[in-house]
Amino acid sequence: MKDFSKTQIRTRILPGQPQVKEDSAPPCTVIIFGALGDLARRKLIPALYNLHQEGDLPGNFSVLGFNRDKTDDDGFRDKQKKSTNLYSHKKPEEWDSFAKNLHYIPGDFTESDSYLKLRRKLEEVESTHCTDGNRIFYLATPARFFPLILEQLQSAELLHEPDGKPWSRVIIEKPFGSDLASAKELNTLVGKRLSESQTYR
Repeated sequence: MKDFSKTQIRTRILPGQPQVKEDSAPPCTVIIFGALGDLARRKLIPALYNLHQEGDLPGNFSVLGFNRDKTDDDGFRDKQKKSTNLYSHKKPEEWDSFAKNLHYIPGDFTESDSYLKLRRKLEEVESTHCTDGNRIFYLATPARFFPLILEQLQSAELLHEPDGKPWSRVIIEKPFGSDLASAKELNTLVGKRLSESQTYR
């Protein structure tokens, strides 16, 4: 996998944002499946907020939440602010500069139409935040949805070609299968949809 530790990136710093470190990550959008679930509320968003406050996220960065709950960008931001206030070690006094990067679209993991709506929203977010089309898909969902989500991501042409520009990565949360047989089955499926360099388990 490419080492981004010394990558030179262009950033657009918005007023009120922390100073971005020279060795911060490259521009990208993180798409969180299960964005209003326990993992996202307690761990993912607070961790991203901490990285933002420490200057470790690029200036060109965004988060797109995808979940069944009916809400909008502002509703998503409000919910995440409350959770971050509880679970982050950095209290959200500077929340507004981070919240500008948060977006949301409701959808059903099992419906193909939801992925087409996700793609349109994602392209809009990428244009707004100048993330160069780089994408990280974080599957913070029950394990039973992993195979379906991977299939739908490919069908909706949301995944870029392996090792290409722009790039895409998929993070698959544990449990990775319920036993050895199901883990092997899921691993085979992942291998059909993604290259090894695109996958984090």
